[in-house]
Amino acid sequence: MNFFYADSFNQLYYQLLESAYYQNISLSESRVGNVKDLGKTVYQISNDTFRLCFLQERNFNPFFAFTEASWILEGLNSVEPLQHYIKTYDQFSDDGSTLNGAYGYRLKSYFHINQIKEAIDLLKKDAHSRRVVLTMYSPDDLQKDSKDIPCNTTIYLKIKNNKLDMTILNRSNDLYLGVPYNVFVFFILQCYIASQLKCELGIQTHYTDSLHLYERDFDKVKCILDSNSLQSISGIEKQLSFDNSQYASINHTKIISRQFFDLADSAYKKIFLEYNLSAKEKEGLVQNPENLLQYCVYNWLNRKSKNKEGKRVKSNIEILDSLKYQSIDVMKSELQRISQENLTNIDKIKELICTKIISENSLMNFDLSKTDQIIPICILSIVKDTINAFNVIERELVMSNIKSICEEENINMNDITYFVGYTEELRAIIN
Repeated sequence: MNFFYADSFNQLYYQLLESAYYQNISLSESRVGNVKDLGKTVYQISNDTFRLCFLQERNFNPFFAFTEASWILEGLNSVEPLQHYIKTYDQFSDDGSTLNGAYGYRLKSYFHINQIKEAIDLLKKDAHSRRVVLTMYSPDDLQKDSKDIPCNTTIYLKIKNNKLDMTILNRSNDLYLGVPYNVFVFFILQCYIASQLKCELGIQTHYTDSLHLYERDFDKVKCILDSNSLQSISGIEKQLSFDNSQYASINHTKIISRQFFDLADSAYKKIFLEYNLSAKEKEGLVQNPENLLQYCVYNWLNRKSKNKEGKRVKSNIEILDSLKYQSIDVMKSELQRISQENLTNIDKIKELICTKIISENSLMNFDLSKTDQIIPICILSIVKDTINAFNVIERELVMSNIKSICEEENINMNDITYFVGYTEELRAIIN
């Protein structure tokens, strides 16, 4: 039995991916390809009111997640609302228009009883009840030839110390594709029920009988692990924050019908309206997110901007602005790549150094002949300039990475300090 616990879903998900990727488990065959099966696994999250995946290189679609949560609370089984955000989602439909295993429909209509309403009514009468069990799997699924048999089968609800705990049982769980969406949609369901009961949020527990990672996703997971760290995730969460529990009370009918202009003014109305902006209008969104919601959404929108070859276009300045969240290995890799790309700009940078940086800092002793160091110094000064909003501990962590890189590259930290005053001009030069 594997057990994972964290206050933060994104930190938990990183640990799950890391454990699955590095565990020495033999591959087994499945109906959709070779798979590494971790077996029985329990993972829990508490004290996190965000629970959208924002890990770099995990192509997580927040608009789909929000819509799926609304779709469940509305008790629907039609595929169209989901297909609007993931065009190929009808591949899971048996008839092209509905989904057999739709969780909301199973909870509100399939068994001819609104289980969500009955659960709320029972817990209002008896807050100590241990009988609240919601069912999503049906005996007729055993013999049903369907593309969509419920993976999450059962939900337990209990109130402890005026906090609503939710436990979800799962027969089979795809770690790469399924876990981030499952965690979020059931979190919103938990928020909705807790609000009806006037309870606080308790622990969200997922028990899966088979947590697995498909071989086809190994390279993607390695990329995620290389592009993130527990330190970088924690840094983002401390600098930015957002409470997604409020989404439970949004007008879900308008989300499903995509009547976003009719939504009450909120952060959600803003991001749904921005979904339909042109690529040019989206260009500046990712630069200055005000909270975790915008950080998650804008990063996804940015990934959707592609060049003619279908690869994601990501500016070096955007990458530099995010390096403060990254591990030292990622910082080194990007430092080398961006330095190579900007060798053609070396004359412009030297001109800036001569005309402004040296002349305005008469005590500065800078050797212009060290061409191999000039661009790395510019890059590290931009990274250093982006950590001003961090608290002391977070700044020290990033500065420790910068100092280590300087030692390896034989760069004088004082030079970086001088260059920090000119990061606006440097950003204009570095492409």
